[in-house]
Amino acid sequence: MNNFTKIVAIGLVLLAAVLGFFAYKMSTAPKPEPVVVVQQVERPVVASKPTQTVILAAKDILAGQVIQDDMLKQDQWPSVPGRGFANTEDLVGKVVRFDIAAEEPITKGLLAMGIAAYLSDGQRAITIPVDEIVGAGNLVAPGDIVDVFFTLNSKGDVGAQSRMLLPQVRVLAYGDNTVDGPATPPANDERQQRTRATPARIAMLAVSLEDVNKLLLATRNGKLQLALRAPKDENRPDMTLFPEPEPVLKGKPDLEPAQLAALADAGNQAYAGMSLPDLSGELQEKEDTPGAPVVKQGNSGKSVQIIRGTQIENVKY
Repeated sequence: MNNFTKIVAIGLVLLAAVLGFFAYKMSTAPKPEPVVVVQQVERPVVASKPTQTVILAAKDILAGQVIQDDMLKQDQWPSVPGRGFANTEDLVGKVVRFDIAAEEPITKGLLAMGIAAYLSDGQRAITIPVDEIVGAGNLVAPGDIVDVFFTLNSKGDVGAQSRMLLPQVRVLAYGDNTVDGPATPPANDERQQRTRATPARIAMLAVSLEDVNKLLLATRNGKLQLALRAPKDENRPDMTLFPEPEPVLKGKPDLEPAQLAALADAGNQAYAGMSLPDLSGELQEKEDTPGAPVVKQGNSGKSVQIIRGTQIENVKY
């Protein structure tokens, strides 16, 4: 073997040794940690829902207590509960009808509002005596809508008659129960419930001012009957088809046109009043009797009051 071949052989051996060394190093070297690529994800910005102020009880409030400012607290809710309050000024001084627990929202149903708060403009609350018959078997409840029927017993030339007196009247109170709530809290004991279930003796009705005289006359001179009707029933008699009763007090003869128009005001009509013959239709029947002389009462604008037992009658002359 010549020298050149020996040199090449030695070089190959050295190259193999170097390559083997590097291979060993690479096999024993620690593996590099994987590169984690972090991607930023843009999240949509969600707007917070608006809230509203709600008034809660800051502590337990017992029925009958007068609400003070320190009994109330404010909180933020998604919405105000039905018939709830958003201002403490609307509650301070109110009387609590039922016990209110702490953190409970205060609503109108928990307060004693008073019957007058349930009257509309131009209405009056009138109390009438009732029994099981008048009150439709004592099944009438505060808040019900009724028709008031009037029965006049036979007297004089007027026979017995019955007709609707007032349509679509709201009951404000019946016995001890009112639209504002029961007079006493409900009893848990069945015997106490039977003891408190006394028959109703009075009913309070919400009537228009011009109808007060009708109801008072009918109460004193006949019998009333309350007939329950559906709350959505809007059927009412057409008053324009029937003659209007003449008032007891006539307007002055020298009134100006504006003053004559003012006589139709509900307050003036109530003050002028009406008589029992007008309520029963007695005058109209006498005037419309064929072949009979027309007798118009009240030409002088005066009347005399006739009292028969508990019945009172105003006769014009």
